[in-house]
Amino acid sequence: MRAACFQAMRQSDLRGKLAAVEPPTLVIWGAEDNIVPLRDAGIVAAEWPSADLRIIPNAGHWPQFEQPDATLRHIGLFLGLPPAGAALPADARNINELRAIAQFLNNSEIGSHLNEAQRMRVASLLQRRVLAPRERLAAAGSRSEEMYIVQDGLLEVWINPVQIGGVYQPPMRIAFMQTGQVAGELGLLEDAERSADLRAGDQPTVVLVLTREALRTLAEDDPALGLRIMQNLAVSLGRRLRHQNWLAQRLEQRSLLGGSVTRLLE
Repeated sequence: MRAACFQAMRQSDLRGKLAAVEPPTLVIWGAEDNIVPLRDAGIVAAEWPSADLRIIPNAGHWPQFEQPDATLRHIGLFLGLPPAGAALPADARNINELRAIAQFLNNSEIGSHLNEAQRMRVASLLQRRVLAPRERLAAAGSRSEEMYIVQDGLLEVWINPVQIGGVYQPPMRIAFMQTGQVAGELGLLEDAERSADLRAGDQPTVVLVLTREALRTLAEDDPALGLRIMQNLAVSLGRRLRHQNWLAQRLEQRSLLGGSVTRLLE
């Protein structure tokens, strides 16, 4: 049998053909494989750049038996299975909903530069919440254990009444988050109290909720994915800050223009 396998391998040299394989492929290789030595993995790396090559230490030709936990983890990452502790939906309807959320993430701030398997992993940790018109999602002063991705509708940001010159000003809407945008991430990452209320707009609003515990689980199970999400959140915060600065400059310009007009009229 061993001789027959040896002859079959000699007659089926795949060098020069690997790059033609189109489906996404995971290649697992034991670092101490003495049947198909590790040096041959260089051929995969050179000729098949689209393959996901994973080398498992302290494993020979049978990593699935010699290092089962590491092997299963690589397979889980490749297939986009939920991290340990997250339940995979059992029925087709919920799995289809999970796929729809993963597809939605492709056009969201948090899902930028994630592949399909990574978006499925993130989607498996999100909780869907539907808000009635004007319903408050989070209150200013509350502790931040959640952040939100707007899936449908608008999420408004309100500041509470403040006292200016001895007079209380009414609550004010300072911003609104649209489909695909993230809200509440700064308070979540800082573990700080929220600085504003989050409320639904005039129409029902659907948000996807990511808890701090789920984010921590994801980062521990898949550090590369956790880092990518943190980078996406940093980019979204930067864009929001630039937009707020632009609005502040516009308001300042209008204020200066209004003063000039007043002086001309005087």
